Amino acid sequence: MGCRPGLRKSAFILTVAFLFGSTALSSVTLSHALSNADHVPEFIRSSGDSGSFAAAETIGTKPTMGWNSWNRFGTDGLDEVLVHETADAMVSNGMLAAGYDVVALDDGWSSNARDGSGNLTNDPVKFPSGMKALGDYIHARGLRYGMYASIGTATCTGNDPGSLDHEFQDVATFASWGVDYIKADRCNASGLVMKDIYARWRDAIVASGRSIVLSASDNSPTDEPWAWGPVTAHQWRVSPDISDDWTSPPNQPPWKEGMIDIFDRNAAHAAATAPGTFNDPDMLQVGNGGMTDEEYRTHFGLWALMSAPLIAGNDVRNMRAEIQEILENPEVIAVDQDPLSYQAIRASDNGAGLQVWYKPLAGSGVRAVGLLNRGTATTTITVTWSDIGLATGSATVRDLWARADRGTFTNGYSVSVPSHGLAFLRIAGSDRTAIDGFLSDLPWTYMANERGPVERDSSNGDAGAGDGQPLRLDGVTYAKGLGASAPSAIEFRLNGACSTFTVDLGIDDEVGSQGSVIFQIWGDGQKLYESGVRTGDAPTTSVDVSVSGRDSLRLEVIAVDSVDSDHADWANARVTCSGAPPNQPPRAAFTTTAAQVRPGDFVTFDARASTDPDGAIVSYRWAFGDGWAGEGMVISHAYALSGRFLVVLTVVDNNGASAATATEVLVNIPPMASFAVSPEAAFRGVLIRFNASTSIDMDGSIVAYEWDFGDGRTAQGVSVDHVYEANGTFTVHLVVMDNLGGTGEMVKAIGIGNRRPTIVSASPGPTVVLDASMAQTFVVVASDPDGDPLTYRWTVDDAAVGSSSPTYEFLQNRPATYVVRVVVSDGSATADFVWSVAVRVRTPTPIATSTVEFLWFLVIIAGIAAGFAAVEIARRWRTNR
Repeated sequence: MGCRPGLRKSAFILTVAFLFGSTALSSVTLSHALSNADHVPEFIRSSGDSGSFAAAETIGTKPTMGWNSWNRFGTDGLDEVLVHETADAMVSNGMLAAGYDVVALDDGWSSNARDGSGNLTNDPVKFPSGMKALGDYIHARGLRYGMYASIGTATCTGNDPGSLDHEFQDVATFASWGVDYIKADRCNASGLVMKDIYARWRDAIVASGRSIVLSASDNSPTDEPWAWGPVTAHQWRVSPDISDDWTSPPNQPPWKEGMIDIFDRNAAHAAATAPGTFNDPDMLQVGNGGMTDEEYRTHFGLWALMSAPLIAGNDVRNMRAEIQEILENPEVIAVDQDPLSYQAIRASDNGAGLQVWYKPLAGSGVRAVGLLNRGTATTTITVTWSDIGLATGSATVRDLWARADRGTFTNGYSVSVPSHGLAFLRIAGSDRTAIDGFLSDLPWTYMANERGPVERDSSNGDAGAGDGQPLRLDGVTYAKGLGASAPSAIEFRLNGACSTFTVDLGIDDEVGSQGSVIFQIWGDGQKLYESGVRTGDAPTTSVDVSVSGRDSLRLEVIAVDSVDSDHADWANARVTCSGAPPNQPPRAAFTTTAAQVRPGDFVTFDARASTDPDGAIVSYRWAFGDGWAGEGMVISHAYALSGRFLVVLTVVDNNGASAATATEVLVNIPPMASFAVSPEAAFRGVLIRFNASTSIDMDGSIVAYEWDFGDGRTAQGVSVDHVYEANGTFTVHLVVMDNLGGTGEMVKAIGIGNRRPTIVSASPGPTVVLDASMAQTFVVVASDPDGDPLTYRWTVDDAAVGSSSPTYEFLQNRPATYVVRVVVSDGSATADFVWSVAVRVRTPTPIATSTVEFLWFLVIIAGIAAGFAAVEIARRWRTNR
């Protein structure tokens, strides 16, 4: 991990060179390194001379398993009571037995100021007993004590002091409290060189004299923690914080990413993970509610495939059975904790979201395989043996979620995988075994490389295949060898047939004095050799290592300071192997006629799927898990009592080699579900009680009651209350589960009725008399007891009129009797009101007698006046004549 051209190497690389290459380690450091090998990084505990850092064989620690408070509780929910209850729960619910042995506090435990001596101290309200007492409580339960700190000036909340320039003081304080695990978080650390800061923490742990796991929680991928993490910490973050989502939702803050996005980030740096040092894709979100159970299974399975730390982040005091089954699945955990510690690589990708991921496991021909469906529909995915580095032929397949064998298959296996699901398999077949000769001529079973692929017989060009140059070390050109770019990991399967591995090591001449790496050689998860820091100007190192009896040969190159110019050559890499291969052990496999039966029922076990690759199986021995045993290829057995019984088949071949496999048989009388409803006839908005106390289990106890009310809502418990928000008929499902996992179901339809609306008032009254062409406004006031919106329909003599409101204006000029009706509806039921309206002819207003007499008087006066006028006219006419 060389420095970029023109840049000065940091103090970090000088420290690493001292730790890895010097024989002058102090007696305190060396004693600590050798006596606390279980929980300290490889770079601390190994020692050697002449640059051979691991002359003695060492075994790397496994990925950390435990619990952390942050994902579920943040800062506000963290206190002494929570930690006590969580520690107790991890013991009682089986998490400790499953391997989760760290209880880790996150941000929010400390006081907002250091004490008078400059030491970190606890928040006295949240942790009144103090941090040493808290550690004692955790240790008394067989658990390890995890602590949080910030590498910057303050913690992530900004409220509490950070550890910048206090690293040795704070680690010493933690050690005095009995801390076993430190999460050193990258917060308020702008402008700092991360590899140098985390190196302080590494050195402080060594100086403390206590075995402490260091988790370098550098949440900024631009810092390239995979380039310096392996020489600094047990585990290092490669991504922003994980959110409880399948993928990052819109407007996700930049410091968070969805689960599958973080998986993709981590996959790009698979080679950095090795025994004792691990990429950390962040803590688990399993059980926190943001994803489906199917997605949580995928989340957990992918983390196990990556050999990632398994740090639960949910409330383990109150877990659903489904979540507990995911987190405590022993066969999935075994994949994560496999001693070879490979991080899975992608074997195939159809470009439409269907992928196959795999990693080698300890044991001849064994692989862990994940068939990942990133799409939106259930789809069949196929894995072929050649995809995962197995020879063609037969192989057995085991479903790790179901913990059941699926049978023996030839050259491949197909399975239906739901949307966002992961079919998680253990496949045991035949390795493509190495033979005597150069490794560049032999098939590898695993290859992960930071930049481009590992090249055969040429250097690495940092990009695509075939872009390298001839291998050159110290001016010598090599025709054979492997060209890598750190970090890098390659595995070859020897299967016990080889005796020695020889190689010339160094950084290729093409980068000059640049580059800084560490070469490691591993056999079956044990470190056989380590070079110390090698730079571009270091001389070539020739190595001869015994690999006698080893199945797995791993060639690892660790980056030290960056990933630039780290062109690491395994020149003339070859194995010396015997002519005759060793006996291959048989492979045990069997099927059952039933995985769940009642007491007294017979189960037939059939081992005809067992095979032997180079001989014959001569013995089939059965242990039925209830104290009884048997022999034979096909055998039947009846269980007298209820329980879970692990059936183990052991097969022996004609050379005395044996193999075993197991599956579980559940013997149980399933529970009978029953429930009552009160009231049975109900309406929307009315509280209904569902009571399942009449459910029974004949041979155990009912431990879970799951309700589905048919309206999209669910509940748990013996007696639950529910309110329906809509009318209709709903199918209620009750599923009860007993203490052995058996289930019973009851289904019942419940009708939710509707209450009709009511007419509160109407005006005018029901009988109305009107003159023709006289208008009348009718008004109705109605209400609905269910609160439903109301509609209004008006008719006159059954003919609809235009109004749809609570009022209607009536106007008719034809005399008749009319029926005015309003119908009020809530969408399901109606109420109405009817008026009878009589419309009559308009009668003229009669004239009074006095008025008539007056008119006659006027007529008489007018007549008299007319007579006088006529006389006057006649007189004047005669006069004029």
